[in-house]
Amino acid sequence: MKIKARFSDMSVEVVEVDDNINIKDLKKKFIEINKISVTEQLKIIFMGRVLDDKLSLSNSGILDNSQIHCIINSLSEKEINEIKQKELENTEVPDEEINKILTNEEFR
Repeated sequence: MKIKARFSDMSVEVVEVDDNINIKDLKKKFIEINKISVTEQLKIIFMGRVLDDKLSLSNSGILDNSQIHCIINSLSEKEINEIKQKELENTEVPDEEINKILTNEEFR
């Protein structure tokens, strides 16, 4: 299916996607195309409502040749720090990497 996206700066992007993808995957596609920074948040609006990331395109009512609106908001310093903290908490160092560090003479 083809979707036309209109951005805040009045630019328009047309993308072709599978109708089974969810809104989060659609956002990823626009983030790649438009080089949206990690310090910005993309909201997708269709028929006057902000769409939830978990919805599929078909469940949100988006059909072939639908037009959506994409709003890019900058994240606050607090939101950026929260994202960084979550990434740190979810990052696991493999055991072999820990062993390399522990056995390295440089660190003794």
